[in-house]
Amino acid sequence: MTLLFCDLVGSSRLAARLDPEDFAALLVAYRERCAAAVVQNGGWMSGYSGDGVIACFGYPRAMGREAQAAVNCALAIAQEVSALAGATRLPGGSELAVRIGIETGLVVAGRLGPAAAMEVDAFVGTVPNTAARLQGLAEPNGVVIGEATHELVHHEFDCEELPAERLVHLQPPVRAFAVRGEAKRRGRRLVLNRRDVPLIGRSAPLGLLRERWARAAEGQGQTVLLSGEAGIGKSRLAQELVDHITAAPHALTVLACAPHASGTAFYPALAALRDELATAVEHAGSKLGMREALAARFAAIGNGNDDTVAVIAEALGLGTAPTDLAPAVRRHLLLHGLQAWLLHPIDDDPLLIVAEDLHWSDPSLLELLQGLSELLPASRVMLLATYRSEFVLSWPDRPTTLRMTLPPLDRHDAERLLNALARHDTTETREAILARSDGVPLFLEEFTLAAYTPAVPRTLQQLFTARLDGLAETKRLAQCAAILAPHIEPDLLASLAGLPVGIVDSWLKRLVNAELLMRTGVPSAYTFRHALLQQAASESILLAERRALHARAAAVLANLRPELAEHQPEELAQHHVLAGEFSAAVPLYARAARRALAGAALEEAESQARRGLEAAAALSPPDAKAELELRVLLGQVLIARLGYASARVQETFEEALGAAEQVRDQTHAVPALRGLASFYQVRGPLSRAEAICSWLVAAAERADEPCMLVDAWRRRGWNHGCMGRMAEAEEDLARALEAFDATRVEEHIAVAGHDPRVVALANLCWLAPAYYGLIVAEQRAQAAAAAAGDSRHPVSACYGLLFAALVLQQAKRLDHALSLAERALELAGEKGLAYWVAVGKVAVGYDQVIRRKDAAAGRDAIRLGLASYRETQGELLRPFILSLLAEAEVALGDFDAAQRAMGEALDVAIAIEAKGFVPELLLRQAQLCEANTATESRELFERALAAARAQGAEAVASTASLKLHAH
Repeated sequence: MTLLFCDLVGSSRLAARLDPEDFAALLVAYRERCAAAVVQNGGWMSGYSGDGVIACFGYPRAMGREAQAAVNCALAIAQEVSALAGATRLPGGSELAVRIGIETGLVVAGRLGPAAAMEVDAFVGTVPNTAARLQGLAEPNGVVIGEATHELVHHEFDCEELPAERLVHLQPPVRAFAVRGEAKRRGRRLVLNRRDVPLIGRSAPLGLLRERWARAAEGQGQTVLLSGEAGIGKSRLAQELVDHITAAPHALTVLACAPHASGTAFYPALAALRDELATAVEHAGSKLGMREALAARFAAIGNGNDDTVAVIAEALGLGTAPTDLAPAVRRHLLLHGLQAWLLHPIDDDPLLIVAEDLHWSDPSLLELLQGLSELLPASRVMLLATYRSEFVLSWPDRPTTLRMTLPPLDRHDAERLLNALARHDTTETREAILARSDGVPLFLEEFTLAAYTPAVPRTLQQLFTARLDGLAETKRLAQCAAILAPHIEPDLLASLAGLPVGIVDSWLKRLVNAELLMRTGVPSAYTFRHALLQQAASESILLAERRALHARAAAVLANLRPELAEHQPEELAQHHVLAGEFSAAVPLYARAARRALAGAALEEAESQARRGLEAAAALSPPDAKAELELRVLLGQVLIARLGYASARVQETFEEALGAAEQVRDQTHAVPALRGLASFYQVRGPLSRAEAICSWLVAAAERADEPCMLVDAWRRRGWNHGCMGRMAEAEEDLARALEAFDATRVEEHIAVAGHDPRVVALANLCWLAPAYYGLIVAEQRAQAAAAAAGDSRHPVSACYGLLFAALVLQQAKRLDHALSLAERALELAGEKGLAYWVAVGKVAVGYDQVIRRKDAAAGRDAIRLGLASYRETQGELLRPFILSLLAEAEVALGDFDAAQRAMGEALDVAIAIEAKGFVPELLLRQAQLCEANTATESRELFERALAAARAQGAEAVASTASLKLHAH
């Protein structure tokens, strides 16, 4: 709003020289004239303070010309007071004049305080203070305005900036302008042309879109990536293409991304599918339910697999999927099921898929669309994706891919659009709109809609605020719609706003006619015409009331849309956060993180866990249990994404341990300690992991909890083996396998963060070559590979497949080993498992070396895998990878490089305390040196033999002994 402060000059001296009754009469006459000027100019008399007058413009309703009206009012008051002075007999030497200050900006206005302490028309913010200080700078009967007001009125009033030295005492510093009067040229009022606005300046990009659609309709599927800043016309161009294709048979699917859903996997696709099914059910009457419609739709496209339908039905909130489906399988079925649905429209017509606002997309939808784009060339489908310029969409470019960036309109086209928007204009108005809009069509349109006068709001936010105030009683409904978005549906709005559904339906039509809302493809559902309109509507609500509305929205959605709490808990959590109800938000974010992690949507899982931690940090008093649960969840996500040895994993689990220390029952520390055990087992030193694993075993034995025991034995057994205590390793790993309950595999995974059976078998096969020889190692590797192949847990599957592959390579079962390594590498890449991607690269590269196909390429692949492994900050497998690199160097004749690699491998093994690896590393080093330096290799065989005998590594000892005998 714009605030006006007016004060009499020298009122104390005047009151002292006049009879009190005469001064009271003069004061009343002065106030009457001020009030008349305020009302005449559309303002509101806020109150009086002695001889001071406070008036506001833009409250209780904004009209779009507040600043101009306030300056007009100020000039009128100065004239009226001057006239009053001329008509009043004053004591000699006395004068009657006013000083007026004006400023514009954001103000909290309305009733402040309860009962007797209430101030009816309170104004809180910097604007009232600034206007009051500016008033003191004015000359008698002068008007001084602030910078914000000047920006709005300078083309209508002659203004002179006050010198900086007059403002030095004002803090914070401000710019001020004295108003000298109206400008000589005044703009005329604009009359808007309410007809549809033509598309201007976009013929070339529209032509390209039509051309690409023609190719797609002929069977050469296309992908068009359309970017540009907010309001540049991306959605309008997409709509023009839709209008163009309506003359011929076609199908249309719209995937509308939104900021509230950026952390919900596949949200736009699921929403579009739900809309399609609702339409099918509506057309079928009572003969078909949503679940039946889904099954029929997928049967029609030849993808009626029961598991696929069940997983998609669960994602839509129409049922549950079989409990024996692992998270990775569920995600695979959901991803490929949605792709199949998008590729097969109902009537087999050419299909246009419009993916709007990908800058708000969830990572899973991006993965779905990228995969879809790769399938399009042989289809009759065109994907048109729109997103803002700052968003980077790093999809590979193909002959069927077109990237377009929409620029702002040039001056000529901007003027043509302005001519289409406004029937009459003035130079001042046109220049103001063109300058403020900067060639952005939406801004041109919106500024013109609000600019019934030459003045325009300072920002688009102010413009939208003026439009909202113009909605009269429907403004309240628009505000409630902004709170509920994207669930703008009559029954929800009625409940939130406390209005009858009939009135809500009527007012929704008025909001559509006012171009604030528009209908979606779902019956009785609406959306804001632009995200900025929603933001403006939300921010026009006072903070306290906004919080209350979000609290009510959470309750309304939980009551009327109970499926949200199960399938999109993050939406309810966000409402609780915005309501300040952090205790209600925390468990919902935890549930959302668990759902995302179970579905292998790792980026979304991390996002929800971090949001939950932010909410937990706001709790008073703190909830250590809630924080602990979220930090453990976050740690599990980070292990999957970054690898076990990432510093972020360590930091997260140490923070979880800190939270656990605040809980009296120390069993709550177990999940945090598991995470730290994983970190130290891969990063070293292994003695730290040993201490933690022993504590975990003791805690699990005290609790007598089978799943905890299996995990603790498995961890300690692997640690024993890496440290060279094979008998103890075998005992613990055998215990873990014996106690593993296959009927509780999901519970085991929830406790351990992996499938302990798969990992235990992988550990056993890894340790076997040095202790029992390659025959036993091969048998164990086959068992580990079989278990990993059956596992539906991606991390565990990669673990088992790659450990088995690397052991089978030593046993010269190369074809099987390569098949396992390639399967693991594909899975790890698909799920974003950086640690296992690195190991997979090593295994595939080593295959090239050992087959002597291309040793140089194999060596480079091993080096690349090693570098990727180092990026995960892993250490445990580095000695083994370095030994493979050394073998590659020998194959290429570079014995010095091989020696350096083996020396580094031994140094790392000793540094992390992996003594169990040392005998085999020494044996490998001796074997590599054997052909080059017989003397040195003999010494290494002797060292390998001694180390192997000390640790009971019989296979290594036997080989070393035979080599020494041969020497």
